[in-house]
Amino acid sequence: MKKPLFIVLLFVCHHLPAQQAVVDSLKQVVAIHSGDTLSINALNVLAVEYARTDLKKTLECLYQVIAISQKFNTTNGLSNTYSQMVTTYQNTGHADSAKKYLQKLEMLAANATQLKVKVNYYATAGLFYKNIGNFREALPYMLKSLELLNEDKSVTRAGQLLNIGNTYSNLGEIEEAARYHIEALRLFEKLNNQRGQSFCLQSLGNDFLKLDQFGTARTYFEQSLKMKEELKDNRGLVTAWAALGQVNRELSNYGEARIYLEKALAQVAALKLNSEHSNVLLQLGLLEKQMGNVSKARGFMEQAHHYAQTTSDQLTMVKIETEIKALGRETGQAELQQALVKKVLASSVSGDKQSEAEAHANLAEYYASKKRYDEAYRHLTKFIQLRDSVQGSLVVLQLRELEKKYQTERKENEIALLKKDQSLKAAIIAKQNSNLVLTIIALVSVMLIGGLLINRYRVINRVRRHVEIEKVRNNIARDLHDDIGSTLSSINIMSQLALQNVDHGPQHLKRIAENSSRMMENMTDIVWSINPGNDSVEMLVARMKEFAAEILEPRNISYQIAGEETLSDLKVEIEKRKNFFLIFKEAINNAAKYSDASDIRVQFDRTKNTIRLVIEDNGLGFDPSSARQGNGLRNMTSRAEALGGRLSLNTAPGKGVVVTLEAPIT
Repeated sequence: MKKPLFIVLLFVCHHLPAQQAVVDSLKQVVAIHSGDTLSINALNVLAVEYARTDLKKTLECLYQVIAISQKFNTTNGLSNTYSQMVTTYQNTGHADSAKKYLQKLEMLAANATQLKVKVNYYATAGLFYKNIGNFREALPYMLKSLELLNEDKSVTRAGQLLNIGNTYSNLGEIEEAARYHIEALRLFEKLNNQRGQSFCLQSLGNDFLKLDQFGTARTYFEQSLKMKEELKDNRGLVTAWAALGQVNRELSNYGEARIYLEKALAQVAALKLNSEHSNVLLQLGLLEKQMGNVSKARGFMEQAHHYAQTTSDQLTMVKIETEIKALGRETGQAELQQALVKKVLASSVSGDKQSEAEAHANLAEYYASKKRYDEAYRHLTKFIQLRDSVQGSLVVLQLRELEKKYQTERKENEIALLKKDQSLKAAIIAKQNSNLVLTIIALVSVMLIGGLLINRYRVINRVRRHVEIEKVRNNIARDLHDDIGSTLSSINIMSQLALQNVDHGPQHLKRIAENSSRMMENMTDIVWSINPGNDSVEMLVARMKEFAAEILEPRNISYQIAGEETLSDLKVEIEKRKNFFLIFKEAINNAAKYSDASDIRVQFDRTKNTIRLVIEDNGLGFDPSSARQGNGLRNMTSRAEALGGRLSLNTAPGKGVVVTLEAPIT
């Protein structure tokens, strides 16, 4: 083995950017060297990758390493394998198996000559005791591991700094914890290890959470969550969600707290992480308790106690038992008092000052309720002493100062990098100045070529303009032929019929009047659409308002037009302006004639690339599946397609009609 992989398991110490690429590469190495000693390293690192997503596959890889080592009678790679076995079995609730492999690792380290094997043992032992809540016993192992690493600047050292910081945090030494967390973060940043950075941000959030600095804690948790989402770190997401659930519970944001905790619960169930399972269930229980749901709270806490038992975490079990007893306070005062005393003792043994302070506060409240004020005062005094040592104003100020120094150092590094970039730019500018003569020659050449291109562009533009004019003329001719011509022909025919048939003369004259009126209206629309003064959307909206007034006011139909101010700076070409208006006109006509509506609302909206027009009435509506589709709707649909947009119709009997047009801005 070239380097221990214990910290790799916890922090992913390699620098390959994509997890799937890492897994595929390692699988290929294992396949090529299947069953020989060359596959040991690859299997250990592959186990690390699976530790974030699939613990069953992690164990499969580790058992392969053990089998290969026994086959070739070699201890190479076993140190890392035993370390991962301890962590994996502890996380899945197999405490006895974890202890067995810790003992194997201890024997291996005792007989080893390699320093890194000893480092691995001390680091693994420290985490083992930390994870069962024995923080005082864990810390010496971790500090010994760091001492052996000496001046090492690898990810292994960064990970060990982080573990020590987390242990100090559990002991209530928040300032010391933050020092280690910030030092670890600096090293992870230098090594460009994002996963390690995400863990440091999580730990700094926990430091501020213990100081009741909930806003700052949430900021760190959210930064950590973002990085873990980018890394697709399924296991890391559990701790981030659980932390955000806890801090939102403390801030009484119960809805957000529940969302985060339920996400974490689903993930730990999928990964089968018993230690995290008990923590998430406890947080859910505390959330329900805070919301006054005693029955649900008890259910979550009883489940949490079950999972805590599988991990042998005595402190967590005592905390949960105390909470369960507190929920039944009205019937179990003596049991509650015993549970609180037990929590004080367990917290004192483990070194968790914060838990011990909470227990003393609860005991003070208990004895006060029994009017045993001397006992209440004694526990209250102890609570204040412990609280001040963990959360005192001096601790908060010192932690803020540490954070400020780190941020200042980071900004100074960014400024140094910026100065380096500026120096590089200055060198580039100097080189550009040395080539100034060549650049001027090139510019003169470009200007000559540009002149020729501009002249060519003007010619092409004149041709294009001529084509556009021809297109407009053709459109006008088509409109005159199709609309005006056909209408004049019908008027001519009806005039002759009126002369020949006197009895039906009034009827024909009425139709002549209707057709001539429609022809005049169409002629007005054609003239309006080709007038350059109407290119702006503002003029288009004015025309729409004018038309709506002419149609709706005589019928006593109220109407509102809103949102046109969002379109004030747009210009629309002739054909699109015409189609837009005619769709609006058809929709208003249909609403006025057939809907029996008393109110019509028109709404304009604009996004970055789209104009949206909504016309809604409160009329009778109809069943689209049984209604016959007339020319009007077909014309509206075809005009929407000509705009490059989409027309939709939403209606039902008694529900009115909503016509929506969405067209691109070009």
